[in-house]
Amino acid sequence: MPRTDSPAADETRRRVEWWGAVTLLLAALVWRLPYAVTRSFNESDELWYSLPTVERMVKGEWLFYISGTNYGAPVQEFLASLLFRVFGESAITLRLPVVILGAVGVVVAYRSLRTVVRERAAFGMSLLLACAGSAVAHYTTFAHPCYAATFLLVGVLQLLTFRLDRARTARGWWALALTMGGAFYLFKLSLLQSAASLAWLWWRSENADRLRARARTVDGAQALCRAGVWLGAGALLLAPVAYRFLTRRRTFVMLSWEKGLLAAALVALLIGAWLATRAMARTSRREAWPGLVCALALGLIPLPAALWHARVEAPRVLAQGRTIYAEKRYELKHWRELPHQTRLVLQGIIPALIIGHFDYLIGEPTETEPLDWRAGVSVAVLAVLAWFGGKRLRAAGWRVPLRAGDTVLIAPFLITAAIMFPSWALHSECCFRYLVPFLAGGLLFVYRALEEPIVRYPRVVVVVLVVLILQNGVDCYRFMEAPWPETVGATPALPFAPAR
Repeated sequence: MPRTDSPAADETRRRVEWWGAVTLLLAALVWRLPYAVTRSFNESDELWYSLPTVERMVKGEWLFYISGTNYGAPVQEFLASLLFRVFGESAITLRLPVVILGAVGVVVAYRSLRTVVRERAAFGMSLLLACAGSAVAHYTTFAHPCYAATFLLVGVLQLLTFRLDRARTARGWWALALTMGGAFYLFKLSLLQSAASLAWLWWRSENADRLRARARTVDGAQALCRAGVWLGAGALLLAPVAYRFLTRRRTFVMLSWEKGLLAAALVALLIGAWLATRAMARTSRREAWPGLVCALALGLIPLPAALWHARVEAPRVLAQGRTIYAEKRYELKHWRELPHQTRLVLQGIIPALIIGHFDYLIGEPTETEPLDWRAGVSVAVLAVLAWFGGKRLRAAGWRVPLRAGDTVLIAPFLITAAIMFPSWALHSECCFRYLVPFLAGGLLFVYRALEEPIVRYPRVVVVVLVVLILQNGVDCYRFMEAPWPETVGATPALPFAPAR
């Protein structure tokens, strides 16, 4: 959390942060605008989802989800519709709100990073976000629904979390709850940031301190141990049923023995929850209402849009003979498919986040495709992070980073990676996009793991930073000139001339 310095030092730091924010905003805009203007307008998501949403809004229709889908608030599309009314239809008027939201998101990420690290470190990581490679910058430049706005709102959630930790006021809780609900309505993946923020706030609360103090007593430790045993037993009984359900969601039919396991698991979980509630009863009631408000906001804010879609939009679309692009369901891959999933991560996901090259990242690599230098880069990076990160964690202990503000940024990135790895939602190399909203946390994770050599060799770090930015610049320039890869399925006719 921020250090307590003299007023003069505070004034100097505010001036530095202000100039840093302005520099990052300009860098992000200058970095994205050239290829937002020069790339031809034939990207499938823009044509199938963003553009129809904007055109319907321009005609005066009320849309609460992106056209043709049953999820995603059309924030970027609403801003584009205002530009369409003034400047007419063009690729730049469709993409400009995305560029602006992405650039502002970089500034917000800088402020979040500045909360937990020094100015130079926060500026360096944010500069990598502003001057990203084509793979990352693609999702904060072109009109892919939700990603740029989600990137911005994730940073806002982080800032509100830090502010609420400094002063736990009713106004702060309401602001956090409403932002959480809006982010969840915008993109369901933002729930991971909300969960990390709430868990961290509880971990640093007085009630959590009292619970930990009670857990150090004999009676308290025994009560929590009994609750943990029952909850663990319930999870163990539930695991086979959950695995078969999540790997066969389209054809799953519950068998008799699974019904028995499910009933036993529910009983064990209920007993464990009752014992845990008794163990925490004296410490959790004071802060029950903020959690209840946040849970209600998550459920109620997206509800009107869901009702509108079910009663108005879906019947209208089906009557026109069109299909609705449904929100993805979480489904696991079988254990035997995980080696190929590992290949996908090493060959595509990690290189996309590090070195860009969006035009290389189309489709899913086959199992016979040889691993190339990209997989070697991924293995080397993971090995270095594991070595230095493990060394740092052994020295500090796991409780220190868990309680520190780093958790608010890093946890959503790592949890997203862990959740997506065994899932069918991670079906191609382009699925690195799910990590883009939490990329500031990923950079912070790398910084914390390598903090010792970074502090020891600052000049080397500056050289590496410059080389990365230059490489990203060359990559983005190539991306401007390269033709779009072929899209899957038929591409609709262009509604207006390509950008030049």
